[in-house]
Amino acid sequence: MGLTFGLTVIAWIFFRSGTVSEAFNIISKIFSKSLFSIPYSIDYSMLILLELLILFLIIIEWIFRKEKFALSNLNKIDSIAWRWIIYLGLTTLIFIFRAPEKQDFIYFQF
Repeated sequence: MGLTFGLTVIAWIFFRSGTVSEAFNIISKIFSKSLFSIPYSIDYSMLILLELLILFLIIIEWIFRKEKFALSNLNKIDSIAWRWIIYLGLTTLIFIFRAPEKQDFIYFQF
């Protein structure tokens, strides 16, 4: 499954590139030594927010670990206050991490 995913992602590079040489240039940059270097411009506040989001989702998954779908079972929480805290938290995260501008669907250019 991982191999199929990796090959699909690499194939997408060829579909998005203007030329084949540009695609190979992008692939060579992906697998260069910079892959293992620390980025210079890190927004630590956004990084901390993302880590809190991941922690929040792990906690939700842990609470409902015996269920098939974790977020579909939020109505089983007995406390109305906790349920609304989770609803408002998810809604807030959706607004925080929304796309900054209108993005065209990839296949509209074909």
